[in-house]
Amino acid sequence: MMKSLFGVVLVSMFGSAFSASYAVARDRRQSPRVPAQTAAPALPHRSRQHGPRLTVAAIPSVPTGAVAEIHTQHLALGDQAFVFLKRTLHVRGVSITDEFGTTDQYWELREPSGAVIYRPPAITPRIRGGSFEETESVAAHVLKTRFGRALVVEIDSEPSVPDSGGWVQIFGIINGKLAPFGPPITSGNFIGEGVDSYTVSRMFRGEAPRTIERDVLNFRLRTGNFDIIYPVQIDWETGSLRPAWRCLAGAPNGRGLVEVGCRYKLYRVEPTRSAALTFVRLFPEPNEQMGVPANVVIKPKSLIEFLDASVLVEWTQDTNAINFGVGGGSGAAGVWLHVKIDGRDGWIHSEEDFEAVGLPQAG
Repeated sequence: MMKSLFGVVLVSMFGSAFSASYAVARDRRQSPRVPAQTAAPALPHRSRQHGPRLTVAAIPSVPTGAVAEIHTQHLALGDQAFVFLKRTLHVRGVSITDEFGTTDQYWELREPSGAVIYRPPAITPRIRGGSFEETESVAAHVLKTRFGRALVVEIDSEPSVPDSGGWVQIFGIINGKLAPFGPPITSGNFIGEGVDSYTVSRMFRGEAPRTIERDVLNFRLRTGNFDIIYPVQIDWETGSLRPAWRCLAGAPNGRGLVEVGCRYKLYRVEPTRSAALTFVRLFPEPNEQMGVPANVVIKPKSLIEFLDASVLVEWTQDTNAINFGVGGGSGAAGVWLHVKIDGRDGWIHSEEDFEAVGLPQAG
């Protein structure tokens, strides 16, 4: 997804500003009033992040009434090879196709010699009525991106509420050794890797605009009415993960900058339209303070195009997990949907307007 910067200081991927100058560019799709969308700043080299330490926890016991089996998988990162091992449990006398009759109990990463590098803590699952009360499914694969290679471990847990119950963790080579790029990501649904990019305009006369690309992990993230694709940047230099985008705008009181929503691609919008005549308030920008909204009528046969969204996503991280979710707020900090109704372009953000275009609040 190509983006550019407007009126902000661009921090390089290595944590330093470009020549201590302003990198100013303009996204042709946006007016000057739209908040600047910038690449999130990197940590400096001296703050290199290695995430949680690779510990080796004790192997849990096999519960009475279950049968255990070991599965191994060889994974190569460059000239180094690793082994992914997991223990799978089956309830005796229950078909392996039964949803709660099978679970992965623990997993670990090993060197080719067999030495265990990492084994996270695990528990002995409980069996009740011929089924596990909770189940987990663990899988690993090599992530091949444009700028690097990593190991990805994914876990899905059942039962779980929608858009939860799973996590993904990235491991890469740092200083010649396998290390996690931070704790597990426990939010959203991982849908694959990609390459994100933005354009920096010239800072000096005669200099051509430059396009900067970086690897990202894409997550499906619910806003409540529709889903967006939320990119998480892989920083190969620092061995860490961080938001691909941060968006800043002038504070309402005119003092400093505040964080506001960034623009994201939509994920498989599937509206359920009503046959009734209705209308929406269509704003010229994703901000109630910018321009006067127009009342646009939606007829049963109106053509509605869903273009993208502007959403403030809040990121939190500690030693145990990375979490992100849709933040609250009004103005430019709320959830906005970019639509085109019978050729008329604009933004909507109220629950009534979302329902009018066929996207009511989902549980």
